[in-house]
Amino acid sequence: AHDRYFYLPHLGICALLAVALETWMPRMSKIQGRTLRIALLCAIAGLSVISASRARLWTDMPALLEVSMKRNPEDPQPYVEAARYYRRAGNRAQEMASYAQVLSRSPNHAWALNAHAVRLMEENQLRRALEELTRAYQADPRRAQTAFNLGVLFENGGHPTEARKWYERTLILQPGDPRAIESVRRLTSSTKPLERKRPNP
Repeated sequence: AHDRYFYLPHLGICALLAVALETWMPRMSKIQGRTLRIALLCAIAGLSVISASRARLWTDMPALLEVSMKRNPEDPQPYVEAARYYRRAGNRAQEMASYAQVLSRSPNHAWALNAHAVRLMEENQLRRALEELTRAYQADPRRAQTAFNLGVLFENGGHPTEARKWYERTLILQPGDPRAIESVRRLTSSTKPLERKRPNP
């Protein structure tokens, strides 16, 4: 639903510009002031139209995905998009069903394995999550996100040495990743029980 409000900051900027224009208006000629007001109103109207269009697309997305699924029944990509859509919409049941559909068509789909494993970790199904993250990493060893989530899984499971190995692997794949840097620093300096960390899909 946050997509519907994506352009609110832009509208806020336009409002601030309107206030600024009122402040500067006495210094401008009537033609300059009128031109700037029209330009500002056009900008606000344009952003409103774009925002409304995005909101309509968001609402119609399930129907659009269903059409794509029927046209390409063996293609996993529509189900990937469905999983993303339902995750953002907060519909966990449909999200999990979409992962199952992706993996039935492409058992080694690295993105789906990783994202599904994150949900399993949230449900404390650590053994299944480890299996799926391992498969995801084997399918695409270059995905830094999978390596990071393996680090999270091992850290939450009480295996800091193994966790650090995966965080360091993340930094090899994606140098400068702030989450991995912070995790390595935390594991290196910590002398007390570590807080439970959250994975990322």
